[in-house]
Order: sequence, then structure tokens, then C-alpha cells
Amino acid sequence: MDADDRVKAWVNGVVVSDKKMRGRFNPGKIKVNIDLRKGDNVLMLKISQGGGAMLASCRLKSSDGKDASGVTTKLK
Repeated sequence: MDADDRVKAWVNGVVVSDKKMRGRFNPGKIKVNIDLRKGDNVLMLKISQGGGAMLASCRLKSSDGKDASGVTTKLK
């Protein structure tokens, strides 16, 4: 996860990260360990923009660093 100014993340209503970013945008800069429950889980990101272009990224990986299998996403 990364954003070019500030990013706050919730999983199932619980804050899992709240970071003010400095430096260049670098996807994967922030790593957060989360536990997903069986069935639907809700990930919400709040990106605060200070100026210029807005950039943000988020990627789900398994605990061994591989792409998470069996996970599907739906944007709202």
C-alpha cells in the first residue's frame, strides 16, 4: 500500500494503518498484516491529497509473500 500524501486503511471497520507519506510514491512501501475472516471482508482506504496528482495503490498478498489465492475484489 502507498499514497503520495496520506493514507488511512480500515479492514472490517478496524483501523489497520494511518500513515503520512514522505518522499516518492512507491507501491508496496507500507506493509500491514491483517487477518481476513471467512466470507466477505471490507477494505476502505482514505487518501488525503496535499497538492498535485493523487497516487495510491493497494495489493493483497498471502503471509508467504505470494499473490493471495481465492481472493476476489469488488469496488464500490
